[in-house]
Amino acid sequence: MVNFGVSYDAQMLPNFLKCFPNAEALHIACAKSTEATSLVSPNFWEDAGPIESIVSNVKLLTFREFKGEPNAISFLKYFVQNAQMLKNVAVVLANPRFTSYSIDTLWTTKILKSVKWASKISSMQVYRSDDPEGGLIWSFQRGSNYNISDPFVY
Repeated sequence: MVNFGVSYDAQMLPNFLKCFPNAEALHIACAKSTEATSLVSPNFWEDAGPIESIVSNVKLLTFREFKGEPNAISFLKYFVQNAQMLKNVAVVLANPRFTSYSIDTLWTTKILKSVKWASKISSMQVYRSDDPEGGLIWSFQRGSNYNISDPFVY
């Protein structure tokens, strides 16, 4: 879980990701923020430099409880602009009771419309969560079902 509303937490993410250069899937959940939102600099992700796992290996990104925070949007843009092996992105928006962010907002505000994707074969699905705390995807039953190869995939 990453608290994108707190710049210190968002700034830790590149260092954490650099520890796993061979990661092929990245599952991120936005943590609830009780602190005031603080922004990282607009060029933060570019200044962080290339992250080997993102550039060369990650094929799947799941982004849960997405609330449209500026730091989370910056990360998502950076990710799709740099992930050369990316095949699939699944963004699950937070329950509308907890955020005004919508599926339409993700596309109409030019958040991802104007971004040039590094991978030519990527697809993106956007879902809306109607349940608190991520709903069914975070259930113990699904997580302990050994017939599912990756319980985090939506």
